[in-house]
Amino acid sequence: MAKRQINLRQTATMFATMLLAVVASTIFIGGCTDTLKEDVLDNEKPLVFFVNIPPEGQQFSRNPLVYWYGTDRDGLIDYYRIHVATDDEVGSQAPEEYIASVNDTSWMYIDVDPAESEPQTGQTVPMSANVLDPVNSYVPQWVFLQAFDMEGASSEVAYRLFFRNDNPPQTQLYNIIAADNPFVNAVNPGGIITGIRLRWSAEDPIDFPSDPPPFEYQWRLYGPYTTSEISQLSDSFFTEVFISSDGFVYRIGDTIIRCDTSFVDTAVAINCDTTVVVPGMGSSALGAMEDYFRVDDSDFVGSMYDRVEDSSFNGIDPWVLNTTDTIYNVFKTIDVDTTSQMKFILWVRSRDDAFVPDPAPAFDTFSVINPRFERDVLVLDFAPVFGFTHTSPRNWPQSSYPDSFHVSKFWKEAITAWDPNIGAGFDVNQDWQQTRRFNVILPMNILLNHKVVILHNDEIVASGITDSKIGLPLYKAIDAGVNMWATMRAAISGGPTQPPTQNVIPPFAYQFYFAVRKMAFSGSFCLGDTTGFTPCALNARIEDFVGAYSLDTQKWPDLTVVPEYLKSRLRYQGLVRYNDAYPALPEVNWSEARYGAEVMYLYKSMYGAAHPLGRRDDFDFVMEGAPVGHRQNTGLFRTVHFNFTPIVLEPTSFQQLFDTVMNYLYDPSIATPVSEIRYPEAQNKLSVSEQRRRYWLRNEEAAREEGIDLTNYNTTDKAER
Repeated sequence: MAKRQINLRQTATMFATMLLAVVASTIFIGGCTDTLKEDVLDNEKPLVFFVNIPPEGQQFSRNPLVYWYGTDRDGLIDYYRIHVATDDEVGSQAPEEYIASVNDTSWMYIDVDPAESEPQTGQTVPMSANVLDPVNSYVPQWVFLQAFDMEGASSEVAYRLFFRNDNPPQTQLYNIIAADNPFVNAVNPGGIITGIRLRWSAEDPIDFPSDPPPFEYQWRLYGPYTTSEISQLSDSFFTEVFISSDGFVYRIGDTIIRCDTSFVDTAVAINCDTTVVVPGMGSSALGAMEDYFRVDDSDFVGSMYDRVEDSSFNGIDPWVLNTTDTIYNVFKTIDVDTTSQMKFILWVRSRDDAFVPDPAPAFDTFSVINPRFERDVLVLDFAPVFGFTHTSPRNWPQSSYPDSFHVSKFWKEAITAWDPNIGAGFDVNQDWQQTRRFNVILPMNILLNHKVVILHNDEIVASGITDSKIGLPLYKAIDAGVNMWATMRAAISGGPTQPPTQNVIPPFAYQFYFAVRKMAFSGSFCLGDTTGFTPCALNARIEDFVGAYSLDTQKWPDLTVVPEYLKSRLRYQGLVRYNDAYPALPEVNWSEARYGAEVMYLYKSMYGAAHPLGRRDDFDFVMEGAPVGHRQNTGLFRTVHFNFTPIVLEPTSFQQLFDTVMNYLYDPSIATPVSEIRYPEAQNKLSVSEQRRRYWLRNEEAAREEGIDLTNYNTTDKAER
């Protein structure tokens, strides 16, 4: 090594002498006036020198910024080139001998633009570290520099020796958000469900507390695994390891030895401490515990658990720069006809600009559902299962009262009348579910094995659909291709003590998927309380929905409430009981649809436009003619939204409506993923305001014939309500 050391003082003296010679030559040439025109001077080669920053032999833990000085006495510098070689690569050769053997393609080239003010005499030089011992070991490496002028002449090669170590990076996976867990498998891109979207990152807080260079990543997706397999895999191959501050991996039971050397008098004293790695060992100056997936262990490689479903390996190189990827068709090795949910493991390792990898790659386990839509219609009943209810269906137990009314039987009969084959396959144990029985989250596998989902809430208390545990799975199912019909009273707002609320603004997701801009809640229970228990008691019975006007009777019929069904199919509990004087369904309000939806039905009030509570500043109780049902076709999915529920409607007209709705929603050929344009006939329809305005204009004469006074009824205000 000594024979290659550069004498900095000698180099500086030589540099000064050469500069004086250059200046003297310039003065001499400039003073000559009798040079013959035909004399041609030979092109002189440029000069290049390292400056004193950074100095020879400096140690770095990151790629250094190296500076130099270049000049061309009779022209301009065209470009520089740099080459880096470790001391092992140079070997026993002198640096001059080594660099003479290097191919031109092994250099890094830096063009010089003479029009730019930046002289381009500095460059971050890529250097490597010892992967086996990156922190304690400094790798010596030579940086070679050469300049070329516009005539192609090259300078002598300058070189310096530097040393590089490295602190390994740390890899992180972004937490999978609730809306993505579980993921829904997509075979190809298309539609809203776009596969398994995963993200990761890395940091190097010691070497790069800020502005780190780009990291490279290697990732693998392992799976699919059953719940039992993932448990066994976790027990066998997931463990804790201790990552020492100098980048070594210690397993449970290993001993960490750290020794310090000191001088005592004329002797050398070596003191060593030993630490045994135990589970849950805390962080310290020695390092920290991290979770570890033993993917490189011989007992894992080639085992039944070594299932790489996808990876960053392109056949040549496993390392990529991107920090995100979307993975498709992760069930291609499994051929099943039923919807299944299985586990996968994402494993990601980063490496830094010295090619040192993270000693403890990050990994995470998550679920993916493969939807097959093998069943037909699912009815989700939002009515409370136990506790205080108000006007929910009686739902007499079918085992005890086989001939009595039950919501599941009601829907089964409607489905059978629409399609006997589908009705025969409707299993009340699978295809009718009460959402409030799911205490954790609405299972996605139940939703995604159906083609159509009906959301039914026969209650004056909010359905709970705005709870993320219920709403998010529903919206994801729509994204995956399931069409839905929401037929619910008090869909998103309402309770027994809640006063009337004129403008209820749904969450954005509800607005998007069910085409509802705003709704109303009339507070029928709160206003009808005669005991004073509720804060807004008026002793006013305001249930008045007796049917719905069809806006296109060629498509769907007018609907009528059957008073007898109000008594026999609903149970009234609490402070407001059924009264024959008010044979109407309570808590049916209006919904203003988003533009693009097609309004189907308008509210038919028992009072017409002359409701006894009238139009107040805080609430408009005149519901007559308000929109209560619409449908939307986005091109990707279809939904239908009603503010009223069907179990009290006249059966013949309801069945006609049911057939129409199901023919609109049911897609027998649904497959994953649904195409971007699943329903090409989708188009924007009239807004709700315009639909309502037309309704009032064409019904004005009919309203007068029925004794309804519309003189003081502002149709414009109604349309914009």
